[in-house]
Amino acid sequence: MANVLIVDDDSQSRKLLGDLLRHEGYIVIECDNGASALQLVERQNPDLVISDSRMPGMSGEQFIFEFFKQIHPRRTPFIFYTAGGDSPDIRAIADVHKAGILTKPCPAKVILAKVANALNLPSREQIPELPEKLRARIPAYLVRCDEDVAAMKSALTNNHLAAIQALSHNLKGTGSAYGFPRITLLGSALELATKECNLIEIAEELKTLAGYLEVIKGFEECKDRPVDCPTASPRC
Repeated sequence: MANVLIVDDDSQSRKLLGDLLRHEGYIVIECDNGASALQLVERQNPDLVISDSRMPGMSGEQFIFEFFKQIHPRRTPFIFYTAGGDSPDIRAIADVHKAGILTKPCPAKVILAKVANALNLPSREQIPELPEKLRARIPAYLVRCDEDVAAMKSALTNNHLAAIQALSHNLKGTGSAYGFPRITLLGSALELATKECNLIEIAEELKTLAGYLEVIKGFEECKDRPVDCPTASPRC
């Protein structure tokens, strides 16, 4: 199958895409920044590149420019996978380079269809909403979400709003793909509240997010137990 290079500074987004594509048989190369990805290009010779646009150091926009300058005149399919997919700036750059766009959050079956189309491969007729490989990663994903909430609470105490904005942005981009659209909505609300420097709203959204994660974990822990299990949560 095709070699796919994934470039994203958020490990959760990289893991999500990597697991999804490996499950479909693709060979996946992961990189957390554009500068390192450029060094991999000639060695790995990817058949497709999927990149975030908002990354520290070299942005996705800078990366795509340098990428095509480096491999010119060969044309390699390129897809922006970004929460800023609706931005006119991103769309203008994508048009110039004939790149595709996937706007985070994005259902797994949409991602797979876009990848197959970029590689001129036939897409599967039946793609599950949440492939088993991603479903198996839900417990680890929820642990990471808990860690992000704790980090954001600490950042709020220290008035470090940039950290909250970055973490909430990543939650916004991954929640729906794992089957939790409310995490995406809460991540979006947190990001907006941070941009507006609304500390009260940030605290409220963090409280709501923490409560929702507890509900999810309770469900995940008992969903496979018998209906008459005495320890099963009423939420099940």
